[in-house]
Amino acid sequence: MNKILKLLILNDLFFWTALGFVGPIFAIYINEDIAGSTLGLTGLAMALYWIIKSFVSIMVSRYTDADKGNRRELTTLIIGMGLAFIAPIGFLFAVNIWQILAIQIIFGIGAGLIFPGWMTIFTRFLETNKEGYDWSVDSAMISLGNGVAVAVSGFVAASFGFRALFYLVIVLNFTSLLMIIFLLKYKDVILSNHNKIKFLMRRYF
Repeated sequence: MNKILKLLILNDLFFWTALGFVGPIFAIYINEDIAGSTLGLTGLAMALYWIIKSFVSIMVSRYTDADKGNRRELTTLIIGMGLAFIAPIGFLFAVNIWQILAIQIIFGIGAGLIFPGWMTIFTRFLETNKEGYDWSVDSAMISLGNGVAVAVSGFVAASFGFRALFYLVIVLNFTSLLMIIFLLKYKDVILSNHNKIKFLMRRYF
C-alpha cells in the first residue's frame, strides 16, 4: 500500500474515532450541561451536522470535479480538516444551545469540505488489483476506532467529565489533521495525478 493511502487511512481512523467518542453521549452532554436545551433542540443539534455535511459535500464535489487535477480536492480537504479541528474546541466553551447549534454547523461544513477531496484522492491512488483490499482496510480502521470509542466514551465521561472527553476528541482531531499535513509532503505527486502518461504508468506498471 502506498504512503498516500496509508496517511489517508490514518486520517480517517483518528477522525472517525474522535466522532465515536462524542456520538453516544452527545445528547446527554447537551441536556445536562447546556442552558436552554430541549429534546427538540437536542435532536436538531445532532441532525445539523449530518444535514449540513450532506448538502456541502454535494456542492463541493461539483466544484472540485469541475477542475482537472487534484488542486481543488487538496485545498478543500485541508480547509475542511481545519474547521473540523476547530469545532470540538467550541464544546469546551459553549454555554447555551444556540452556540452548540453554531458549532454543529461549522463541524458539518468542515466534514462536507473533507469528503469529496478525501474520496477523490483515495480513489485515484488505489493500488491496481487491490482496490477492494484498500477500501476494506479503511473501512476496518473506521469500524475498529468507532467500536473502541463507543465502548469507552461513557466510562471516560462518567469518570472524568465531559471536558476530559472533549480534550481527548481534540487530540484525536489534531492527530487526524497532522496526517493531512504529512500528506502535503506528496503534494507534487497528488497534483500531477492527472498527467495521463504518469497515470497510466502508475496504474498499469
